Amino acid sequence: MASSPRLTPLAIWRRRHGITLTVLAASIGVLAFSVRNVIAVRRLGRAQPAPIVSPHSGRTVLVTGATGYIGGRLVPRLLEKGYFVRCLARNPENLKGRNWKNFEVIKGDLFSEESLKKAMKDIDVAYYLIHSMRAGEKEFEEQDRQAAINFGKAAKEAGVQRIIYLGGLGSDLANLSPHLQSRHEVGDLLRSSGVSVTEFRAAIIIGSGSISFEMIRYLSERLPIIIAPRWAKSLCQ
Repeated sequence: MASSPRLTPLAIWRRRHGITLTVLAASIGVLAFSVRNVIAVRRLGRAQPAPIVSPHSGRTVLVTGATGYIGGRLVPRLLEKGYFVRCLARNPENLKGRNWKNFEVIKGDLFSEESLKKAMKDIDVAYYLIHSMRAGEKEFEEQDRQAAINFGKAAKEAGVQRIIYLGGLGSDLANLSPHLQSRHEVGDLLRSSGVSVTEFRAAIIIGSGSISFEMIRYLSERLPIIIAPRWAKSLCQ
């Protein structure tokens, strides 16, 4: 009787963890944004009547999420155009070593009224480039909700003229994932603050360094074929 072929350590690992990685791959499409749309934020923003018409007006811009993939590429573009940039970061040390000039960092987050008030002082335009997925599956929606309420309230009180928010693709009428539903809700909450809001809805970043892109690359190198589960129905561009 022929003996059963022995599984290699790699095959055993794939058999044990293949489903986890499949779920992870199916969820990647709703975790990030498009670099091309980030550039559009800047271009379309200049076409608005307020307050970023002139790229050399000397106005002050607040960027949240500057330590992330998009924020880290947006800040130098704003600086190149003559804006003074203020970054609100939970861990300012993550911005050390950036070769940026004419910018400052405020330590804090969107759940601290004191740091928000300090960050919003004399701000004309505020970029909202964060989400709370790291808070945990059962908590991220409430975290996102409260962060948006706090941000909008602080912006209104500080006299901020415009919030630019980068959300996720999808129609409000579609059967969206909880993550995309939360992304759309954040836009609604920011608008309810009374501050003018420009919302862009984007998809996956195709670029080295993007967490989503690196996850896809990592998976494709190790799992050339992935069978998606039945519940993976969210379309992505």
